[in-house]
Amino acid sequence: MDDERLVVEVEKYVELYDQSSRHYKDNSKKVIAWRAIALEIGSSGLGRHMLLALPLLMLLALPLLMLLALPLLMLLALPLLMLLALPLLMLLALPLLMLLAWPLLMLLLPLLLLLQLMKKLHCW
Repeated sequence: MDDERLVVEVEKYVELYDQSSRHYKDNSKKVIAWRAIALEIGSSGLGRHMLLALPLLMLLALPLLMLLALPLLMLLALPLLMLLALPLLMLLALPLLMLLAWPLLMLLLPLLLLLQLMKKLHCW
């Protein structure tokens, strides 16, 4: 690769080297610039067509990958979540359940005792 040609191509994209450029911190602009430089110089490796197609392939493949990986991830993570969450849920829910059930229990307990007594006395 010719170093002078690389310097000439890099100079076309100020976002790569000029810190006062408004695009200097924009990584997506830098990726685009480097891809354009690679295409202009004639990058070996992936080749021109692959460098152009790579962003499109990533855009198409990422949702598909997420669609396939998410159920598998949930399937693998569910038992672990259950192991971790169930004791915590019981610890938090039990006092609340007791608080809510206590008045109902206080109403039903005398009624149950009265029914038991009536059954023993054959009043029922």
